[in-house]
Amino acid sequence: MTWVVGGNCFNGFVCVADIQATLEFSNGTPSRHYNCVQKIHKVYDNLCVAFSGDIKSGLIIIEDLQKKLRSSFKESEYFDIDGQSKQLIEYITKLYKKINGRKEPFLEFMFLWNAQEGDNLHYTPYLMTFRSPTFNMSSTKVLEAKDTGFGKRDSKYNAISTLLSGKSNDSSEFKKLKGELENVPRIWTVEKFKNFVFAEASEINLPGVSKTLICFESVIEYKDIFPDWVSDMLKVVFEELGVNYTTKNTANHSVNLVEMDFNEIDKVIKDLQKNSPDKLEVLKFMLQSAVKEYDLECLYELPKITSSYRVDDLEIIHSPHLFTKWKDLRDFLKSNGECISACSAIAA
Repeated sequence: MTWVVGGNCFNGFVCVADIQATLEFSNGTPSRHYNCVQKIHKVYDNLCVAFSGDIKSGLIIIEDLQKKLRSSFKESEYFDIDGQSKQLIEYITKLYKKINGRKEPFLEFMFLWNAQEGDNLHYTPYLMTFRSPTFNMSSTKVLEAKDTGFGKRDSKYNAISTLLSGKSNDSSEFKKLKGELENVPRIWTVEKFKNFVFAEASEINLPGVSKTLICFESVIEYKDIFPDWVSDMLKVVFEELGVNYTTKNTANHSVNLVEMDFNEIDKVIKDLQKNSPDKLEVLKFMLQSAVKEYDLECLYELPKITSSYRVDDLEIIHSPHLFTKWKDLRDFLKSNGECISACSAIAA
């Protein structure tokens, strides 16, 4: 079992996953669980790949893809699926069939990357999924979330991914998760997406999904467009113009909201023009000063990929390091007395 959720945020991509492997037996033996698998991987300098489903197939394909990309790209070349989707699908499908023969275990990949589109020098985040057996591509819009694995069938995990996509539903779990939020946020930063998932998902108890979570992220540094002193000044200006900054509590976390009503801002400006023209001139001067500090160079640099984790102190972690290769996981399971030929190791 597993739950993987990815975010196509305005300032980059983020992916969070649990670490549990479930062993299922065909002879009626109860399933067994091990917290020991890394389900998200940095595959290239600008690309992360996560998976749910058959662990053997997922780890072998990701390891092979890492080697293939490193040998295929020249220096300063980066992954992008534009014009290459057919070849990628054919490659995954061929290797999947080589591993499994006539069997077709469930397997879904989540690809997340930042790339320069066309002649644009700035980077844009992308999130796409590929599901067995045909591995047809499914894209996710910017400012939306996508989840995969057995956890997505659970109403609590579903509530998290729904809220992160800026949507809502009438379930009791969603209403509880929403907490004090009157309106569902439409825009998430990578950092807030990660922290929200860490806080909320770690409180869910579902057999087959660990409460310990790992995260891979890549941030486009929009925050560096302006120096810190300018960002602080702009917040003061925006507050004077009617932009509303608040903090609302969700079930187990809090969300900092920035709400902008253009009609309200227009009213404020007209009121300042009539009653406080000197104050309006000061605000204009502050905005003009900010524009002079505007620098887009930070958007032209390849965003780094970093990782982090949240460990549940009450949960048993069965290995001091997470397994990234099938042969290592297989040897570990054998050392724990598991008969690999008699079971399926899944992260579904």
